[in-house]
Amino acid sequence: MENTIEKQINSNEKQINSNEIDIDIDINNLTLDDEWIKKFYEQEKDYTYFYKEPIECVKVLSIFINNENDIIRVSKNQILLDNSNLNKDLLMSFIEKKRNCNGKKYKLYSILKYNIDIEPKELLNNDYNNSQYLTEQKYITNIEFKDTINFFNDLNTLFLFFKERNNKNIKHKKTRSKKHFLNIIKLNKKTRSKKC
Repeated sequence: MENTIEKQINSNEKQINSNEIDIDIDINNLTLDDEWIKKFYEQEKDYTYFYKEPIECVKVLSIFINNENDIIRVSKNQILLDNSNLNKDLLMSFIEKKRNCNGKKYKLYSILKYNIDIEPKELLNNDYNNSQYLTEQKYITNIEFKDTINFFNDLNTLFLFFKERNNKNIKHKKTRSKKHFLNIIKLNKKTRSKKC
């Protein structure tokens, strides 16, 4: 019995030795098969429109409304963003430049931001509501635009509504002369001196 076990061990060793392969590799002539990477990029290029990216510039629509609430003019501009943010100072200077139309002054009435930051999964499932992307900006502050699917970047818009100034409601303060203020100062000095 011992002989048969020894024979089996020897035969197993021979099989193991015969399975060993001595390989000489020349590293200088070694090439990497990168065809799978090329195929991946080729398949993926159709979907690059659906990846979210930061917004570099935003469309600004300035809408001018007269006293009869009729839209009399709409102008379209582009503003560059800094890290997807519209700086407050840049926005204020833009508003200041745009508030005149047809020789009349307009005041800023409202600011609306349309930023479509839908997720690709929501888009595929038709699980979205357009009104959720429109928000009112109550104050002039830095305005952040969230990353958007590349295909929808052109839809991001800032709406500036300008309303014509109604001259009937504007009350002017009386302008007083420099002499008037000097008289008031003299009266104050006289009353102080009497108290002492």
